[in-house]
Amino acid sequence: MELNLITGTVIGTLVAGASIITTMIVVGIAGNLSGGHLADRLGRRPVLLASAIATAVLTVPVAYLHGAAVWLTAGFLGIAVFLSLSTAVLIGQDMFPGSKSMGSGIAMGLANGLGAILVLILGLWVSDSSLLFVFWVLAGVGLLSALLAFGFPAPLMSARERA
Repeated sequence: MELNLITGTVIGTLVAGASIITTMIVVGIAGNLSGGHLADRLGRRPVLLASAIATAVLTVPVAYLHGAAVWLTAGFLGIAVFLSLSTAVLIGQDMFPGSKSMGSGIAMGLANGLGAILVLILGLWVSDSSLLFVFWVLAGVGLLSALLAFGFPAPLMSARERA
């Protein structure tokens, strides 16, 4: 059984979709590791912006591509998605300087909780609309998060070490 993402008809396998997601997560480790390094070198805002914009740009092509191209694009998408993870933890720690563990927990918990709610909403929505439209919505959410990166105060975006 396969899913045609353009028409929404079933033409693909569940195993293939799960394999692409697994590729994103496994390759995303490179994004997670390099995100912290880049945040130290370039600052946090550029990393957040690069992650959000690359995620927005790469999400939709995953829906249209086939063969090796979808796997390669999904790998780059995984890197882009996870690029901001360590930066988000650092921001959470700086927001709670007296309790860095709590800041990390809130940053990770909030991200995971919001992600789970979004997956639920999108999952309910997919049954009533085109799957391809959801990819476009996710790309829009990526662009929205790029705009939100400008809302963080400058002290939280600095690459300098904090006491």
